[in-house]
Amino acid sequence: MSDRVRRFVLLFGFLLVLTSLGAGAYLLLGPAPVPPGEGALIALGEASPGGGEITEFSTYGCPHCRRYALSVFPRLYRDLVETGKVRYRIRLLTAYPGDSLLNRLSYCAYRRSGEAFLEFRQGVLEFYSRLDPGNRSSEDLASMLLELGLADGELLDCAHSPEALEQEARDQAMARRLSISTTPTLFVGRKRLLGFRTYEEVVRALPGVVK
Repeated sequence: MSDRVRRFVLLFGFLLVLTSLGAGAYLLLGPAPVPPGEGALIALGEASPGGGEITEFSTYGCPHCRRYALSVFPRLYRDLVETGKVRYRIRLLTAYPGDSLLNRLSYCAYRRSGEAFLEFRQGVLEFYSRLDPGNRSSEDLASMLLELGLADGELLDCAHSPEALEQEARDQAMARRLSISTTPTLFVGRKRLLGFRTYEEVVRALPGVVK
């Protein structure tokens, strides 16, 4: 067998393996070279000894991220975070119109409390189509957030603070360092899960933590 044919056979075999993972399987790539949660602000829960850690990289504008945050995250939070099995970090990226302001407001809400952040994020996700960030200036988006009761003047002032801008830069820098190009991306420990993942897929990536 020639080298050229051998390379073709190996490539074909690799593609077959990927295909065999199926739509219900999760794709794991190489481990993160650094802790993905390093420098993250938003951290929910306190894992008990031997517990796990999940770091979510997402954007408000990404429809797959919104689907995950509305349908999968609440169950993970209830079953794993509130029970002390997992510490869950969230890093917010800027890829769509409106993301930057929403991210900085999220940091400011979290500085009030974890509950305030969760309430803000849930409200933005539920009203996202009405907020319509893609067709609004930052000023118009801020006005709509005020109108819907999702933000107040203090929160909006905080979004322009050096601390909020620095945290936004830290999250972006870590995404670049980890070569993240797909959202949502989850890290379970340092293992990488690309794209929308079901509750079951995330739990399967936590051996020894969830039994």
